[in-house]
Amino acid sequence: MQQYHLSEQALSLWLNYVEHQVGFILPKSQNNWVKGIIERHMRRNALDSTALLQTIVQNTTIYHQLIDDILIPRTQFFRHLPTFAFAEAVANAWHLQPQNQQRSFTAWSVGCSTGQEAVTIALCLENALDGMQVYQVFGSDFHQQSLIDATLGNYDNAEKPFIPAVYHHYLKDVGRDKFSLIPTKKSQWQFFSKNLVDAQQPMPLEAGQCQLIVCNNVLIDDFWQFE
Repeated sequence: MQQYHLSEQALSLWLNYVEHQVGFILPKSQNNWVKGIIERHMRRNALDSTALLQTIVQNTTIYHQLIDDILIPRTQFFRHLPTFAFAEAVANAWHLQPQNQQRSFTAWSVGCSTGQEAVTIALCLENALDGMQVYQVFGSDFHQQSLIDATLGNYDNAEKPFIPAVYHHYLKDVGRDKFSLIPTKKSQWQFFSKNLVDAQQPMPLEAGQCQLIVCNNVLIDDFWQFE
């Protein structure tokens, strides 16, 4: 069983690799937790440390299984009225400029996890623009299961009270004690996988395209490339 145990040196190499892949520095307090996940994947695939690393470079399924286990999905709907008001004010100010009348307003939720932040942005834009302006809300994350859940866009009714009542007419009960945005609004979502430190990885957004970028779950230092 020794082959399924990470040495301190091997763990250090793995941490560097994982941090490069996900685009942020892992807290030292999580080192043992990450070590346990990697060793579990070594046992599951009957591979030692070197062989597992070689495998995930070539096998995207095993790669994303490992990364998804390490990443912790974390997001929520906006919970403070000033945050809603700020997002709407940005959209209104942009819409009032004559040169923008026929342009689409674009917003991006970075580190969107399961999509609550992106949904909140969509609610704000719908309420602010009132059908007078086309808008598109993008969400990105590197946790693949979270992106699947975000695209589905169904949330527990227990989360609905955090959304002010003024926005509830944009929501629809979908059964099983869940709700979602009404279908015509969901068509203005788009979610994609993105590692912010990988400049070679393609993305559906161009530099300067976004009027609003929300990044509650990502270190702001990662964003200077998008200015």
